[in-house]
Amino acid sequence: MLSGRRVLIVEDDPASREMVVKLLSGEGADVVQASSRGEWEVVWQDEKFDLVLLDLNLPDGDGLSILRQIREDSDVAVIILTGKGEEISEVLGLELGADDYVMKPFRQHSLLARIKNALRQAGDTGITDEDDQMSRFKVQGWRFDTEQRDLIAPDGSRIPLTAAEYRLLRTLFEQPNRVISRSELSAAVFGRGVEDDKRSIDTLVSRLRAKFGSDELSKSIIRTVVGAGYSFNSELANRSPTDNRPS
Repeated sequence: MLSGRRVLIVEDDPASREMVVKLLSGEGADVVQASSRGEWEVVWQDEKFDLVLLDLNLPDGDGLSILRQIREDSDVAVIILTGKGEEISEVLGLELGADDYVMKPFRQHSLLARIKNALRQAGDTGITDEDDQMSRFKVQGWRFDTEQRDLIAPDGSRIPLTAAEYRLLRTLFEQPNRVISRSELSAAVFGRGVEDDKRSIDTLVSRLRAKFGSDELSKSIIRTVVGAGYSFNSELANRSPTDNRPS
C-alpha cells in the first residue's frame, strides 16, 4: 500500500494520467496531476512530494529540463515515463538523476512495482547496529556516507547520490572484490519483480564514476569485468591518493 505517500504525475495524455491516478489512489496514495510544464511549476513550488512520475514529452517543454530543475534542489524519487524509440532520452534521464524509467505503454503491475521500489529505496535511510561499521568508508581520499547518502570528496565537499546510485554503490561495497553481474545489480537497485534492465546498470555505473571525477580513479574503484559485470576494488579502501605514489 502507498498510504500517506504523495505522488506527482506530469503527463499530458489524459488516458495515461487517469489510469495512473486510479491505480495509485487505489493503493492509498495522494496523487497530484500536472499536464504541462506550466502546471508542474505551480504545484512544485507549493507542495512536497515523495515521488514524481515524469513524462518526457510535454506540450510546453520537455521532461528532461524539468528533471534538471528538480535535481537542483531536491532528491525526491523520480521515475521517467518514456515511449518506445526514445532510448537516447531514456539514458539521458538516468544520467541527469532519474531513479528509474518505465516504457510506455506499461503494465500496471510493473509500474506499481517500480514505484514501490523507488519509494522504498528513497526511505531506506536507517542504519542498524549490524552495518553501523560501514556508515563511512574511504577510497583514495573519498568517503561514502551511507546515512546521508553522500559521497564526500577529499576536499570535504558533499556530492549527493540518488536512491538508485546509493543502492548500486552500497551493493558493490557490501561485496568487495566479488564480480556482480548486471542482472544481480539490477535486482538490487530496481527491485525483484521488475524487469531486468542491464543497460540501466551501465548508465548508473557511468553516473557514479563521473561523480568521482577522475576517469582513471573511478574505473579503478568500480571495475568492469568484461562479459561478467562489475566489482568494487577493496584494495583501494582506506588508502589515500598519496599511497599510490612510487617511493
